[in-house]
Amino acid sequence: MAARDGRPRRRFRLLPSLVLMVLIVVLPLSVYLWGRHSSVFAVKHVVVTGGQRVPARQAAALLRRRFDGANLLAVHTADVSKALAVYPYLRAVTISRDFPDTLRVRLLEYRPAICLLAGGRWYVVAAEGPAVADLGAAHVATPAPRSSASSASASSAPTGTETSASPAPVASATTDASVTSAAASTDASTLLTDLAHGLPAAARRLLLPAMAYDGPVAVGSPVGDAGVGAALTLVTSLPNGLRAQVVALSAASPDALVMLLRAGVTVAMGDTSRLAAKAIALRVVLDRYARSKITPTRIDVTLPDRPLGSPLLSH
Repeated sequence: MAARDGRPRRRFRLLPSLVLMVLIVVLPLSVYLWGRHSSVFAVKHVVVTGGQRVPARQAAALLRRRFDGANLLAVHTADVSKALAVYPYLRAVTISRDFPDTLRVRLLEYRPAICLLAGGRWYVVAAEGPAVADLGAAHVATPAPRSSASSASASSAPTGTETSASPAPVASATTDASVTSAAASTDASTLLTDLAHGLPAAARRLLLPAMAYDGPVAVGSPVGDAGVGAALTLVTSLPNGLRAQVVALSAASPDALVMLLRAGVTVAMGDTSRLAAKAIALRVVLDRYARSKITPTRIDVTLPDRPLGSPLLSH
């Protein structure tokens, strides 16, 4: 039917557009619904990648048993995560579908950072914050590094043994400023040594530093302690080579971090500020002792521009 001016009515022009719109919406939906119920897209193969501490082959076998024959379009990320919940180091998964019959799964894992002794049990705490694994009962008593280190920090008795290990000369006034830190390091040394020796075999294989904590720990939840948080920041900021030398940690407070190295050296790190500079200073001091063929007992890099070491090194 034409308008008075001879042009067709507009509603007839809209009809093809409406039909096309319906096809665009309905056709894919119809194909999807058909695919959801078609045996053509049944899962036959599962490929798992990205696992280091989560064994990829075992995870793939578990998923094949769980989803064998299931419709590929009906498998979702939440289903895969639930099926792999038995692996404590698993942080998240991503999935993709390789049609017609392959499910691909990529694993995202937590980064273990510390072995924490709390409540008579060993836990693995991830760099991201939560406790991710319970390694079982401890065969050593939980030390109390906070009270010991705190009392050492409160002590004002000079040691008379802290001397500069910096390549540059250091004024004697710096020695007085380091007395408190030196006392804390000395007192923490025995505690940290006992703690490191108490690590279970499973923890030793992980090559993680040990740390004691006097609060509650629950697997899957973050450890709500500022000292543990500062220790995690310290460990994850250290260069790989230096991190591998750390066997135990103590945090009397977030600004009183102390490390024990594999060589038996106690290192006062202070707080988490200027960690890169402190790591460089520690390496410089360790190298200087190595060149002198002397084993240090204590190093203080609380002030990285003025690192201190004991025993005395001649300039």
